[in-house]
Amino acid sequence: MKKIVPTDPRYHGGRFFTRVGGRRVATLLFVALVAIEATDLVFAVDSVAAVLAITTNTFLVWTANAFAILGLRSLYFCLAGLLRRFAYLHYGLAVLLAFAGVKLILSETPVGKLPIPLTLGVIVVTITVSIVWSLLATRGEEGDSGGPEEEVASQAPGAAGARPVRDAGPHPGRVPDTARHDSRRPS
Repeated sequence: MKKIVPTDPRYHGGRFFTRVGGRRVATLLFVALVAIEATDLVFAVDSVAAVLAITTNTFLVWTANAFAILGLRSLYFCLAGLLRRFAYLHYGLAVLLAFAGVKLILSETPVGKLPIPLTLGVIVVTITVSIVWSLLATRGEEGDSGGPEEEVASQAPGAAGARPVRDAGPHPGRVPDTARHDSRRPS
């Protein structure tokens, strides 16, 4: 990234670009944004094989990938809280990837393409079984039904099983200048 856009390794708040020594340079926030967006593109391109396993209609492939790029991150934040409960979901996704590979191979043999209702049925059944299996296996674990309010209340001073709360100081979430590591300063 430094070869394409000059960057400054210091923290500059919420700015993507700043001026250092009269030169316009990118900040670490801009580098993080590029990395996150590049990851979205990689996942969207990665899903092309899955879409092609269902259809070869060009319009559907393009629109599915466009919606994947637009909705992937928001879907992640929507499901992030439940992710710890989906302990066996990765097994279901592995089965679906194997099924997609077999389906692509079969489409080039005399067997031909599998019917779309069969493909969608395998997808729905596999995901449903892996989610139900996960939810049954993780039933009753700590933090099962509690939202953020319950978690905060259970950590209140004096609450049973409460963890000690570290004092954040006058500016929570902000790292004091003296605590930052400067790579130019000798250690």
